[in-house]
Amino acid sequence: STGKRERSVVPEDVKLVAVITKEHVFFDLSVTVKNNFSTTAAAVLDVPRLPGLVLLEEHHRSGDIRYQTNVMEKKRADATFEQAAASKTHSATLSDTSEQSFSVKLDKIAKNTTATFGCRFIQTGGLRDFAAVVADGDSPGERIADVAVLPGFTTLEGEGVPFDFTLFISDSFDVQIPSHAVLLEDARTSENLVRDIKSILQLGPSLVEKEGLMKKLHWSTPGGLATGTLLK
Repeated sequence: STGKRERSVVPEDVKLVAVITKEHVFFDLSVTVKNNFSTTAAAVLDVPRLPGLVLLEEHHRSGDIRYQTNVMEKKRADATFEQAAASKTHSATLSDTSEQSFSVKLDKIAKNTTATFGCRFIQTGGLRDFAAVVADGDSPGERIADVAVLPGFTTLEGEGVPFDFTLFISDSFDVQIPSHAVLLEDARTSENLVRDIKSILQLGPSLVEKEGLMKKLHWSTPGGLATGTLLK
């Protein structure tokens, strides 16, 4: 925003990295935006808060400025941020956590400059158990996914957002595709549970490569995922 003008902007790109072991699940999210106003502006990023997801670390950048994060009592943090926002020589970030979201504000982004929000999260309790899915009552249950990504930042106002997803998973896990009948049943169940899902992309083992003690899976799309696409 600048003055009283505010607008929702489409990110320049979004990158998500997930690291999964038997004990821990980490996420590293980067969202890049550009200030297209004719003057310096502030920017706010809201990240939906999922159950068990805890903010671990922040790493933000605006142009050549890299921000160092400090934990303060809320009243002091608000005062420090307002002081920096009113200054012509200082800049600051302000983060807040509510029941619904993690919110990060960068107080100064120069005109025609890009800024990157960076947030690292840990999933408390590690991987969660998923209910088994079966094609019919006589079939054995199959586990569909330990990781599912539902991007909500795509095709806003008809514009696609470049999306890059990298998954590092412990070599102790086997990556495989369930049977076709089970995949169809999983798609039907998912669409019933989440009404916003319009399509499902299943990442197969052909996309997995070995990297040290981890398996690496990478997927990206320059044009962005369509709204409601579930990446599993």
